[in-house]
Amino acid sequence: MTEREEKKPAKKISRRRLFKLLYNPMSLLGLALCGFSLGMMIIFSSIDYIVGGSTPYLGLITFLILPPFLFVGMLLLPAGAIRFHRRLNKLGFEPRSHFTLDLNKAHHRKNFVLFLFVTFVSICMIGTMSYHGYHYTESTRFCGSCHSVMEPQFSTHQNSPHARVKCAACHVGSGASWYVKSKLSGLYQVYSVLRNKYPRPIPTPIQNLRPARDTCERCHWPKFFIENKMMTKNYFLTDEENTAGAITLMMIIGGQPDYGIPSGIHWHIVNKVVYIATDEANDQIPWVQVDYGAGQVEVFQSLDNPLTEEQVATLPRHTMDCMDCHNRPAHIFGSPAELMNKLLFTRKVDPNLPNIRRIGAQALAREYRSMAEAEKGIGRYILKAYEDQELTTDKKRDVLNAIESITDVYKKNFFPTMKTRWDVHSSNIGHKTSPGCFRCHDGNHKSEEGKVIEKDCNLCHIIVAQGEQRAQVLYDPHGLEFVHPDGDDEFWRDDYCSDCHTGEE
Repeated sequence: MTEREEKKPAKKISRRRLFKLLYNPMSLLGLALCGFSLGMMIIFSSIDYIVGGSTPYLGLITFLILPPFLFVGMLLLPAGAIRFHRRLNKLGFEPRSHFTLDLNKAHHRKNFVLFLFVTFVSICMIGTMSYHGYHYTESTRFCGSCHSVMEPQFSTHQNSPHARVKCAACHVGSGASWYVKSKLSGLYQVYSVLRNKYPRPIPTPIQNLRPARDTCERCHWPKFFIENKMMTKNYFLTDEENTAGAITLMMIIGGQPDYGIPSGIHWHIVNKVVYIATDEANDQIPWVQVDYGAGQVEVFQSLDNPLTEEQVATLPRHTMDCMDCHNRPAHIFGSPAELMNKLLFTRKVDPNLPNIRRIGAQALAREYRSMAEAEKGIGRYILKAYEDQELTTDKKRDVLNAIESITDVYKKNFFPTMKTRWDVHSSNIGHKTSPGCFRCHDGNHKSEEGKVIEKDCNLCHIIVAQGEQRAQVLYDPHGLEFVHPDGDDEFWRDDYCSDCHTGEE
């Protein structure tokens, strides 16, 4: 045998010794997991980049599902090698030896450099995936990825004034502690989705919501809400002519007493208000405590439903903040009446169609089992309402356009599968379709000294104009007394708006 032939097999043996410890089932499985997950991450990342991030499931797979497989594969590689080495030692195929590193030896240097390179690349990959995974879990796209469950919240968020604000900015906020809390809570939510144990509708997370001073007040600072705001509300009556009207309000914003306006809407934030609610939605508030500072505290009890001393001592207390009134800042479910008023005012539905204000609201308020059933049901209901009327070709076209517009707003505000709509998640801004302000300002909360929380609408707004949409024939900058549009000016004084205005009227 020649010298050349002797060296050739020696070279093969040397290469085999370098990687022989990886020739075991565990390490090979780890290698397969690494290769598969890495390849899929590259492919899905490329697809996600090409389509512009329009598919949430690609991000879910790329940043949350595949990285754990890569990490497990990287653990299996050395674990399998160590386990295989110990097994060979035990069987006597390998001499027992301790780990040694001698950089004076060429193969030690080669292996060490390879180890450093693989470690560096692995750390970079895992760090990058973790970084993108963190940001992905904070994105609106991720929050809306559970379409069947979170569709009501995701859809209304996309059509709200806070559409450009990420879900996590309000529901989590800054800081590691709340991030961890939200993800731990999310684990149970994932379990509930997989086991189909989630409630329908999804309840509002009032009890676990982070205080507004840590979230809302990052952008909205009540200390400087000191200017009044003019607001015009347009409406249509449910008569045959869909009579149009409008009311213009001067909203008394209030704010920081240092600036001379210790009154108005944001008086509740300037002064510390603590209350006790007897229901989960915080709609029933029989006990209110106001801390004016300098040791001056006043307690108001409901005359209709006073609490006992034991209840006051044991029931949880809530410190009033932005969310007690602005409880639907990003998930607004419009009532049928509100939606029809908007459609008629913007002329997406022709106001000249007889009774369309009433018919459209009734079609929206009907119960449907699914979105597909709603699409058919709304059209059928409206067409049936006009079947006995002789309509011109143009009017028939207007009816079809009305059906299309009403169906479109239904899809954005009603979600029959999740049983979610305006009367499930009511808004506390105002007092028309829900108790809102009248939860406390009902004239029945009284202190021991005889002071009453007033039922006075002028505390928060002044009516400066009311009447027809265009002319608003009643006008007074000092304030008008409210005139009910249907002409009955007596019953509303003693009752609440929400007693009659359930959302359909």
